[in-house]
Amino acid sequence: MVPIGIVDTQVSFDFLAGTLTKPKIWAEPHSVIAMYAPVTIWCQGSWEAKRYHLFKEGSTDPWDQQSPLEDSDKVKFYIQHMTEDFAGIYKCYYQSPAGWSEHSDTLEMVLTGVHDNPSLSVWPSPAVTSGETITIQCSSSLGFGRFILIQEEKHHLQWTLDSQPNANWEFQAHFVLDPVTAIHNGTFRCYGYYRNHPQVWSKSSDPLHLLVSGLGRYQKVLIGVLVSLLLDLVVWMLWVNKTCSLQICENFKYFVRFSISCSICILTGCFLHPISSSEIFYW
Repeated sequence: MVPIGIVDTQVSFDFLAGTLTKPKIWAEPHSVIAMYAPVTIWCQGSWEAKRYHLFKEGSTDPWDQQSPLEDSDKVKFYIQHMTEDFAGIYKCYYQSPAGWSEHSDTLEMVLTGVHDNPSLSVWPSPAVTSGETITIQCSSSLGFGRFILIQEEKHHLQWTLDSQPNANWEFQAHFVLDPVTAIHNGTFRCYGYYRNHPQVWSKSSDPLHLLVSGLGRYQKVLIGVLVSLLLDLVVWMLWVNKTCSLQICENFKYFVRFSISCSICILTGCFLHPISSSEIFYW
């Protein structure tokens, strides 16, 4: 992609604040992109916008400029092959008849796959019970300054730690999850990067599948309700046996016995087949 030109006013980001709608910036399919994969940066502003400008941190000139279509309030900046040249922090703004907009929030474009992948392990086990403590270790023989641990799928949690050298001349980071909860159920990967290139990451580690199981809060509530109901039914059964002998009471006795049997079956199922924490969390 070739820069189209230089803005005549040569203004900086801080000078562009105004009363126009603040533009939004995002990347598709994601802002963390594998090497040589395509990616699109979008900038959305106002229907009155005539020209959008994309800036990359470290440069005073626009990295690219685009004019929107007549029926659109946004433009796209397409990168056909993601490389180190495109990794960095971006902002955009637009020009309209009313003047310049303020700049958007920052967008960090990360390139992965540049360095060899680190290794990923967990102690004591990848199969844990909710409430326990685990340590996830990311390590590499390369001198990465930091490691990033990412959880995939629904939550997209992310942690970053400085690396520490060990006795084997490897660099590592220990991510402690204390306590493990339902949101930690899923797949983890880690990456490493050098401090002077924070948007240029290594290849992904092999995936680590964390399975969190145990009684969750909904199941505990259900058990509590069933136990309370069961005790009430037993009390009713004892009272009916002592005080009632009519046919209507006999029918009530059958109902109480049936309810007690159902409650016992449900309670037995809760203990013999515990619901996993992920199932409980996503109800």
